[in-house]
Amino acid sequence: KINLDRKSHRVALRGEERKKRNQKQKRKWIIWEVIFIMAQREEPVERQIMQNFEVICQSNTGLTSPVDENGVIYVLSPTGEVSSIVDNQLEVWLSTGGTPSGLVFDPQGSAFLADFAHKGILSENEVEGRVEVAPILKEYEGNPLLGPNSLVLGQVTNKLYFTDSGPLGTSTIDKPLGSVFVIDLDVSVLKPLALNCLAHPSGLAISDDEDCIYVCETYQNRILRFFQSSPGVYNISTFCQFSGRLGPNSIAISEQGLIY
Repeated sequence: KINLDRKSHRVALRGEERKKRNQKQKRKWIIWEVIFIMAQREEPVERQIMQNFEVICQSNTGLTSPVDENGVIYVLSPTGEVSSIVDNQLEVWLSTGGTPSGLVFDPQGSAFLADFAHKGILSENEVEGRVEVAPILKEYEGNPLLGPNSLVLGQVTNKLYFTDSGPLGTSTIDKPLGSVFVIDLDVSVLKPLALNCLAHPSGLAISDDEDCIYVCETYQNRILRFFQSSPGVYNISTFCQFSGRLGPNSIAISEQGLIY
């Protein structure tokens, strides 16, 4: 048998509990101190981006859809011009005579353009030293397109994805007429991934493995993801739902897989 003085035992227990609480609190303060130091050392992403922010060109007309082709930046103007930026100045490369809204280059350097005014996909050709554009697609199963918005090209699969929204107001929440299409350039086959059911689909980007297509649905204020579960079969889901009114209209994916 062990005889214990209850009072002294309670005092000893309280002492041990107080010691444990103090140690626990000390560890907690150490953790918070480490977090505070790390927060001081690591700059916010926004600040890092703004430190690397640089104006490379300015124009009185709106410039959209910048594309880097072999180190040369191309931009589009609502007045129809497609220009390259050379020494911080714009040099007109070609004019669609419409309202270009998207541009991509294939591995051979040929350009494909989306154009609201022409309501189609255009291609660029060089004729007698002049650069000209001509429509290659303006309808699907006999129905005219609303007006292609943005383009992205799969470098491995050679598939051209594009959104068809028309100008703002053509496809809305009340009239979700927008679509997402893919063209297999190897066999010249056009296929809808979402047909006449989206509220102004706009910018889109493709993952590095080319299995996921991310699409901005501006009027629904969200980003959709089209996942290719098997060749030619795509499943659609909401990747990110934002709050507020009008949503994103452009999207890009970095080499590290970050979505902007």
